[in-house]
Amino acid sequence: MPNKKTKPNSINKPFPVTVLRVSDGFVVLKGSKIKLELALTLREAVRWQWERYASRLDANGVLPEDILLRGPNEAANFVTGYPVNALVR
Repeated sequence: MPNKKTKPNSINKPFPVTVLRVSDGFVVLKGSKIKLELALTLREAVRWQWERYASRLDANGVLPEDILLRGPNEAANFVTGYPVNALVR
């Protein structure tokens, strides 16, 4: 049974996303699902990238084209809309 003191966190839900590491950074591939809400604490550079593509996302947040980002954290932040660490535990 879940602890009543904890609230579900949407950041922990899986996203259908594909990211490739390339020589220039990380590419979030077309068809990946991007979260449609942004955290207020999201870095300005990531917010700018998200806003650049937001008008092209469909109602479900599906990315219409590949996008190149500089690093794994930037890619994770872009997809989740939240400042997260890209480390896998």
